Amino acid sequence: MKRITGALALYALGFLCIIGISVSCGSTDCTANPKDPACVAKSVGEDCTASSVADAIAKYGPQVEGILTSTPRNPDGSVNYTAILSAVEQDVASAGMCAIAEIFSKYVFAAAPSTPRTAASSPTPTPDEAKTLFDKLRAEHAPGKTFKTSKGTL
Repeated sequence: MKRITGALALYALGFLCIIGISVSCGSTDCTANPKDPACVAKSVGEDCTASSVADAIAKYGPQVEGILTSTPRNPDGSVNYTAILSAVEQDVASAGMCAIAEIFSKYVFAAAPSTPRTAASSPTPTPDEAKTLFDKLRAEHAPGKTFKTSKGTL
């Protein structure tokens, strides 16, 4: 009898969730709890090649690329990640990680330079530096999420 009662209760709860009556159906507020396993499972593998991302790329791409192509460097030639991350932070919030992934993919999947970087050399990030920057942004804004871009998956 307990099995039948339990099954009926689950069925009723599922029915209420389906018709939209507000009950606790195991849904998690992923904005407030992005690291919750249910949210991570839902968010893995976003396709950023959709045309809906194009507007955000057009709007925020030049600004983000301007930051990336003038990559602040430390005196030893290494990337000043803190400066870049703080400069890009507002764009991430406005454009969304999918658009940011598409913009970063241009640098992550580019050919690596043949000579090592110095503080005086070109400020454009190497593929490894761009990937490290993107991974830092992802850890903050979309932990555990992958993004399919036109150049590859980040």
